[in-house]
Amino acid sequence: MSNLLIGTPQRQRQVYVTVGVSALAALVVVALVLVGLSGRNPDGGRLPLTIDAPDIGAGVQAGTLVTMHGVTVGTVRSVAADGAGRVMVDLGLDRADIAGLTDTFTIRYQPGNYFGVTEVAILPGAGGDPVRAGQVLSPDQTTDTISDLLNNSSVLVNGIINQRLVDVTRKATAYTQALTPLLELGFNVEQQVALTQKMPIGPQIALVRRTVDGLPGMANAAYGSMVELLHIPLSADTVYHFTPIDKTTQLLGSGFFGPLGAMLSSHKDDFTPGTLIIRTVTDTATTVLGTVSISRQVLPLIDHLDAAFAARGGKALNIRMIVDRLPVTASVLGPIAAAQQAGR
Repeated sequence: MSNLLIGTPQRQRQVYVTVGVSALAALVVVALVLVGLSGRNPDGGRLPLTIDAPDIGAGVQAGTLVTMHGVTVGTVRSVAADGAGRVMVDLGLDRADIAGLTDTFTIRYQPGNYFGVTEVAILPGAGGDPVRAGQVLSPDQTTDTISDLLNNSSVLVNGIINQRLVDVTRKATAYTQALTPLLELGFNVEQQVALTQKMPIGPQIALVRRTVDGLPGMANAAYGSMVELLHIPLSADTVYHFTPIDKTTQLLGSGFFGPLGAMLSSHKDDFTPGTLIIRTVTDTATTVLGTVSISRQVLPLIDHLDAAFAARGGKALNIRMIVDRLPVTASVLGPIAAAQQAGR
């Protein structure tokens, strides 16, 4: 029958029959095991659950991950519309990973990674009954996908960015450009200070600290002085009873300075000659004093007079002084001296 088997044809036939029966028995055993396992757990360890919602997040499709507390607990099996404005989302959840989940959970569609791939997040709620296989639920849901974020951002931008904001931004840019020379000046000053500054920063900080160290004592002394000042009866009355001073100030303002201003304004023509005279005198005095050196001319004159009359006793000195260098005395004494010379 076959050259691969050793023995008579009867022996070979027995071997073939034995091998065939063994293979058939093995197939029957495997089939029974599979049927038994499928009967015990027809969902392959997953709990089927259907979400009935009016709409779902963008990007949700078969194969989308389902997470709870940031851990993957299943996938989306299928997404279908029922024709009545509702969307049916079939989920397959790992029974072990959702232990304790009740029917009060909520759904949130959110980005699952940096690329914005949407995932279905289950947020467990308090109370309720444990979820059952094949159950159809309509939980509350929120949408935080990337597409929704972009849509909301566009609405926000459309509401904020208008012509007025553009004009303000343009003006701010123009002002910034106008401040450029000032900033350059500040940088140049800083560079010059850095080039000319020879003293290290440490001693400078120490000097500043020594200066600042006296401020607390000065503040305490000032506060103490104020407290002691308040202990004086008159000062305390002045501080805590300001009404008399206020009345006095108002009386001065309304009864003295007010009438004085009215008088001056009503007789301004009468005061014009006096104003001109005062201005002439002040201008002349300013010119004269500008030509006189007090330390070089007047002080030596005083020293000479003091030395002339310092001696006690004896006869008085007949002193002739030349004061022509003093413009004021020269203008006064000049005519007197000329008259005396003419009388002689």
